[in-house]
Amino acid sequence: MKQEKELIKNTFIIAIGKFSTQIVSFLLVSLYTAKLTTEQYGNYDLIITIITFITPFITLTLEESMFRFLIDAKNKKEEKDVHDFLYTELEESMKQILGSKVSIKNKNNNKGKIEIEYYSKDELERIIDLIQSIKEWHC
Repeated sequence: MKQEKELIKNTFIIAIGKFSTQIVSFLLVSLYTAKLTTEQYGNYDLIITIITFITPFITLTLEESMFRFLIDAKNKKEEKDVHDFLYTELEESMKQILGSKVSIKNKNNNKGKIEIEYYSKDELERIIDLIQSIKEWHC
């Protein structure tokens, strides 16, 4: 009986995560079609389709497996190990996006800081422009 409750609970948690991302994607379609031309939207859709197809091969679906381990964690040490791995993966993703070293410093109370290294004024300006373009894209 306990295993059945755990299965239902875990299925519900995963379903909420999957369903919410689908809702966000659906709601963004109106934004994309309002701001992009037909050709631009077609290119965007092609890129997203390719990324969606390739991502599981590149990441080996590590985030899903780590989520599964986090659900099954039996003690705080196991939870910490999973969180450490997830923060490392997040650092790597941000490093690829920003093109610079990123460090995430996490404290025990779920607070922390993100450090982005830069090595010249030009690189700082490039990172700032990139962050501003992401902000503008979301607004």
